[in-house]
This record gives sequence, structure tokens and C-alpha cells, in this order.
Amino acid sequence: MLFKDVKIGYPIYFLDKEGARYYQGKAVSVAVPRYDNNQAKAFGAQPTGLVVDITIEADGATKTYTIPETATITYAGHLVLSTDKEGILREVEALKAASEEALSQVERHKQTVTNCNQLMEELNPAFAEKRAQDKRIEGIENEVKSLGAVLRDFINEFKK
Repeated sequence: MLFKDVKIGYPIYFLDKEGARYYQGKAVSVAVPRYDNNQAKAFGAQPTGLVVDITIEADGATKTYTIPETATITYAGHLVLSTDKEGILREVEALKAASEEALSQVERHKQTVTNCNQLMEELNPAFAEKRAQDKRIEGIENEVKSLGAVLRDFINEFKK
């Protein structure tokens, strides 16, 4: 169903892409389709497409969205709005695929960071010196932690 065909009380489906969260709302007001004057002003041209203003009650809030009348799915920031669940399902599949792709790249990016650190050490002696100092400090901190644990164990044993 197109957004221009939505009537009051019809369900509108939402996908929050930030939290990968799905919820449903309902149309509480649907205006008559009109030319989108804001789009025309932005581009300095004549209005080309019709839009419809739909007020939707969802997730404890009521908001008005201006949507192209011939759309079945639209975007508002990180939200996806659709007149049917299939549109949301396609967006969920795309979101999942994008996340899987990002996860598959993690090891490659970790290796790139390691390689860049090595190159920076080679190309910048001050950076190499700082990294060596950081490693020494980290080693000292680990030694102090282990000595603290030994001392605690000794004191606990002595108290018995």
C-alpha cells in the first residue's frame, strides 16, 4: 500500500536502525496529498512530486512525517517507516548484511592498525621511544599488581 492510501487507524511499521528495534504505530491524521514546496525551494525549481503529511502515534509519541505519496517505505533519520512488514523485513535483512560485513572486516582493520604502528615506529623515532616507554610502564604496573596479590595472600595467611 502506498502512503497516499493510508487511512486513519491504519498500522505503520517502524524500524529504529540505531537499536535494531521494531515497533508499530498507527496513523492518527492523514492530509490530502500536496506539492512539496520545501523541496522546490531548496533546489530553486518548480515542485515536482506530491507528498502527504501523516501524523503517526507510535512508541508513546505522536509525530507528523512528510512522505512522498507514491512510497511504501521512507526514512526519517535513523528510522524506517513502512506501510507493510515486508518493507521492514527487507531493511532488517540489509541492516544485518551490513553488520555482518563490518564484523568480517574487524581482523583486517586490527592488522592494519598493527602495521601502521610498526611503520610509525620505523618512520618516527620519538613514537618508537614512547611506545617502548609505555611497554616498560605497563610491565612495571603488572609487576606491582602481582606483588600486591602476593602480599595480600601473605597477610591473609599470617592472620590465620
